[in-house]
Amino acid sequence: MTKKLYLIGVGPGSKKYLTDFSKEIIKQSPYIIGYKYTLNTIDHLLDRAFNQVFEITMKNQEEIYLNVYNNLMKENDVCTVPFTGDVNFSESEVVDRLLYLFGDENVYIIPGISSIQVAAAKSRVPLDKSNIMTFHVTGDIEEK
Repeated sequence: MTKKLYLIGVGPGSKKYLTDFSKEIIKQSPYIIGYKYTLNTIDHLLDRAFNQVFEITMKNQEEIYLNVYNNLMKENDVCTVPFTGDVNFSESEVVDRLLYLFGDENVYIIPGISSIQVAAAKSRVPLDKSNIMTFHVTGDIEEK
C-alpha cells in the first residue's frame, strides 16, 4: 500500500449536505488540508487529537501539500482535501495539480452532494434543461 490522498466534495457549505462516505474518510484521515471556509464546514467532524489540520491559501497551498506528503505522511497514511461544492467542476486546476503531485494512482476523488444539484433543486430548473459553466479559473482564462 502507499500514501493516499482523498479529494472529497463536502457540499455547498453546510454540514447537512455531507455524505456518510465523506464523513468516514474525514474521520479516518490523520491529515486534513483545506481552505478556511471548507474546514469550517467539516469542523464538527474533526478530532484535533487525531486529525492534523492545515489551513491553506492560494499562496501557500502547494507548499503545504508537498510538506504533508513528503515530510509528514508515512506509508499507508491518508490525507484528505475537502472541496466546497464539486471537486471536478470549479476546482479542476487544483485537482490536476494534486494528481500530479501525489501521483494519479494515489488520488481518490469522492463526489459530494453537488452544489449544482442543490441550485437546480432550489431554482426548479432541471439539469437537462440547463447550461452550466464556471468562471473559477486561476490561470489565463484565454487558454480555457
